[in-house]
Amino acid sequence: MELPNLQTCRLISVCAKIINVMTRMKNAKKVAIIGVVSLMLFAVGVVLNNNQNDVSAYWVTLCNSAKCKEAEAAEVRAREQQAAAAKEKDVYKAKVLEYDAEIAVIQAAIDKTNEEITELEVRIDNTQKKIDKLIVSIKNTVVQLYLNNNVSDLELLAGAKSLSDFQTTANNQDLIQKKLKQLAVETKNAKAELESQKNQLEVRQANNQKRKSDASMLRAEQQAFMNEWAGKEAAWSAEAKAQQAAKIAAQETTWVNNANYGGGGTILPGDPNKGSYPFSNQCPGLLYAGIWQNDGLGMYKCQCVSYTAWKVELTYGNMPYWGGIGNAYQWIGNSINAGIPGAWGVPKVGSVGVRPSSGGGDVGHVFWVETVNGNGTINLSEYNYSAGDYTYRSGVAAGAFYYIYFAEW
Repeated sequence: MELPNLQTCRLISVCAKIINVMTRMKNAKKVAIIGVVSLMLFAVGVVLNNNQNDVSAYWVTLCNSAKCKEAEAAEVRAREQQAAAAKEKDVYKAKVLEYDAEIAVIQAAIDKTNEEITELEVRIDNTQKKIDKLIVSIKNTVVQLYLNNNVSDLELLAGAKSLSDFQTTANNQDLIQKKLKQLAVETKNAKAELESQKNQLEVRQANNQKRKSDASMLRAEQQAFMNEWAGKEAAWSAEAKAQQAAKIAAQETTWVNNANYGGGGTILPGDPNKGSYPFSNQCPGLLYAGIWQNDGLGMYKCQCVSYTAWKVELTYGNMPYWGGIGNAYQWIGNSINAGIPGAWGVPKVGSVGVRPSSGGGDVGHVFWVETVNGNGTINLSEYNYSAGDYTYRSGVAAGAFYYIYFAEW
């Protein structure tokens, strides 16, 4: 937002109110007032013309003072320390990730071994059930043999259909008993083998658990180192931001002492859609009427900050909510505090340019960088540079502005 433009808007608003009153007055009084209104409109034209052409192209050395240079050097040192800390942090982060991968492999082996142990336990249980059945069968056979042994051969023979039948029955019972005993031995051996395999798996599992525990311990050590360096990185980042803020404070003083109003340039028609600003059809009417409406992003409609905020939101979708701290001159500090990259005097297409306050109630100005020209000037679009409406300027001197790189955030 530009203070001279607010004065322009107030003049136009007053004119509109006078004209409104004139419609209710008699002709004699109207004639008298027409002269006053004409003079006021002439004054508005002078202001608008000055706003469009008050600055020629210029370049400014933005960091001349000892204080600025000291802060700049301190910021460079802090950025170097921050980068070194980040590098160390990444080394330990890589080791942590290696241990994570190793632990994952070990855990997979543990899970697989658990499945094998569970399977063996099922097989051992089934084998034990077979053994139990064989024992019952052997007992039944032994009982039957006992009963047969207590019956005389004459009684058995009498009960048999023939002599061969008698002999076959005796042989079968003896054979069954031997077979059952053999099966019982084989089944017990099979169970013993399964239990031996289970014991081996349990030993392997214990080793896996130890490997996992050792790897987890080493991972925790690397994580601690990583956290330590991350803390150092954050501390150096905060120091760099503080030094950057100190440098910018010094740069602003240099800028105010050396730069003129708004970078100059030539006003062109620009985008017929007025930068796709969603409230373009309400501008500059709202300003003329002295109406202040929130645009949904915490800014007032038709102001430079509203237009620029919406350009950021529509282009990148990452415009922070700076309601209450959204004056143009505050965008520099806001962006630094948010960690958004930026620099003095280095425009980029799609960046936001900021002119700090020049004092006396001026709240600064922001604009959208459309193109960067080979001669060091820029083309930009903005609102409320000229009578509260859309403006496209070409050939604007770029050196005295701070540029916020929302595209890199």
